[in-house]
Amino acid sequence: MLVASDDADRADQILAQALDAARAVGDTTTELRILQNMASSRYDVGDLDGAARLAATGVERARATGLTNTTHGLDLAGYAALVAYVRGDLTPVQVPERADDDGGFLDLIVLYAATARGESDVVERCRRLEPLWSRDTAIAHVAGGCGADALAWRGRFDESVELVDRVIAHLEKAWLPLFFAGIWLSSIALAALADAAQEDRVRGRDPGARVAAGERFATRIEQTAQRPLPPGRKVGPEGLAWTARGRAEHARLLGSPPGTVELWRAAVDAFGYGYRYEEARSRWRLAESLLLSGDRDEAALEAARALADAEDMGAVPLATAIRELARRGRLALPGARTAGSDVLTAREAEVLELVAQGLSNNQIGRRLFISGKTVSVHVSNVLAKLEVSGRAEAVDVAHRRGLIGSR
Repeated sequence: MLVASDDADRADQILAQALDAARAVGDTTTELRILQNMASSRYDVGDLDGAARLAATGVERARATGLTNTTHGLDLAGYAALVAYVRGDLTPVQVPERADDDGGFLDLIVLYAATARGESDVVERCRRLEPLWSRDTAIAHVAGGCGADALAWRGRFDESVELVDRVIAHLEKAWLPLFFAGIWLSSIALAALADAAQEDRVRGRDPGARVAAGERFATRIEQTAQRPLPPGRKVGPEGLAWTARGRAEHARLLGSPPGTVELWRAAVDAFGYGYRYEEARSRWRLAESLLLSGDRDEAALEAARALADAEDMGAVPLATAIRELARRGRLALPGARTAGSDVLTAREAEVLELVAQGLSNNQIGRRLFISGKTVSVHVSNVLAKLEVSGRAEAVDVAHRRGLIGSR
């Protein structure tokens, strides 16, 4: 789905003629197959409205002819669910229970929205499909990628990267070495590695191993994006968007060097063709990058836009992450509250929470987007307000007085 035809309109004309012919002779099965191909073609070129219309037509036709639970009927329902998800509708889809259809297209497509909603069982649902990887490469591709994404949302970064590695190794044997779905999978792995490296830096650990591990995924993205395509084929809007996202995630893994803000802007723009959830997720990272660069006002604007979209879609993990960014960065956003008390300011309480975790001033500064010197000032104010002489005593007193979370 990352590659599209150069002449999708011409292909649709040919399919439309075939559709008329199938309808003329009453061949409903062929009619549904053609509608599925037309919906797929429209999706590939980023025409989400056209794909939705064709999928809906097919779903209704399958229902009217009693073919809803056939392969083509279910696949058309899968395309309807896919387009709805991409446009930001994360509403759960009821999947018919068919013992002989585990891992069908619709079964896989619903995993995207389940991951975005943050459903508690999505990792296990993806893992249950792993024995079926050899039956259908789409199962490895979608269930593996969604499982890795869900693991990263849960902070299980090493497991996420390990799963992506296994999916890529499996698909390389069935497809070409530089298959285009590898761009999406590599972007997921880079995001997990970047999160892990960010945590390493805050904790004072060397992120070098994470950075080194990310090089193979960054290289795969670039080599795949530059891979020659057969005549009449080109990288579609989704492929271009994931390429942009992968480049931005790689920059985040490297510690967000100069130019990272522009990479995240490119990712936001690329997903702007209609991929609402990923546009919001990239906008969250853009806000984070802007904070790191010192542009607080624009960071607040981008974070507010991302939060509004995440809440409207019901993307719980994303909304939670945006609120956490706002809390750490002291951005005033709707629904993003900061901790505080009558004794300590919200920022002082926040700094003391991190002191309680054993972080140094510089590590706390990196977490809260402020300098280590500013952290030192906050710590000094806390010691004076609590009338204590050291950090450990301040943490103990604050815990006993309920000024910070209980141990």
